[in-house]
Amino acid sequence: MFVRQALCRNGFRTFTAVQTARGSALKTLSLVSHQHWYTTGSQPAEKERALYIGPLANTAKYLKIFSVSSLALTFAVCPAVFLIEAPISFGMRSILVGAAIATSTVSTGLVHWCLSPYVTKIAISEEHNGEHYTQDVLGDNNPLKTTFSEITPDTELKLYTYKFLGGVRISQVKVGDLEPSNRPFTSWGVKKEKLPLYNQSSNPPKPTFYVHPNLLDTEELKSISKFIAGQTEAGSKRDIALKAAAEAVANRKITN
Repeated sequence: MFVRQALCRNGFRTFTAVQTARGSALKTLSLVSHQHWYTTGSQPAEKERALYIGPLANTAKYLKIFSVSSLALTFAVCPAVFLIEAPISFGMRSILVGAAIATSTVSTGLVHWCLSPYVTKIAISEEHNGEHYTQDVLGDNNPLKTTFSEITPDTELKLYTYKFLGGVRISQVKVGDLEPSNRPFTSWGVKKEKLPLYNQSSNPPKPTFYVHPNLLDTEELKSISKFIAGQTEAGSKRDIALKAAAEAVANRKITN
């Protein structure tokens, strides 16, 4: 069987041929053509490469969903308090309902305030304007290559976080527009002088983000961290390549 895909107007046409052997001859059974259409507004997604994955991404998502669900359940159940026959005055029932709603609302808001800056993934476009390097680590007989990109202040990051209901939110921010954040449960923030410019876009980024400092251990993430901290001297290209090669060798030895 072989598959061939050809580009046609507004889509791709895939040809699939299925063959079977009869004696020494090959006989084609069928040829199936499938056409995959896409519109101008739904072009293929831009390729990206992940630099960082938050280890608590699933925990944060489930906690937000549970918190919002408990709030919705509280609002749904509270009217039943006024319908239950019990020797409780209307005023006392109102106090109980108000306390339950207030407690659930505050807890849900606190969970969102703490977890909304949590970065689940940091990615960069594979076609960004930085230079790409490929370092041979173990030679031709046992090839192992590590590829990384030179990070500059103009490198655009895609920072993935969660919305209030647990949906994914993507914030696109340049490295040079980030700075250390002093707000609790955050690590980085968009510079105040840059926020008005970002807020004019159709998809403004979040103002603050949290990443695990101990996980910024690759050369690219170290460069990003140094730029954000104001330490622009991230090292020469040769030093970066040598460090990346050493890390790849160490990781290969650990896996073996």
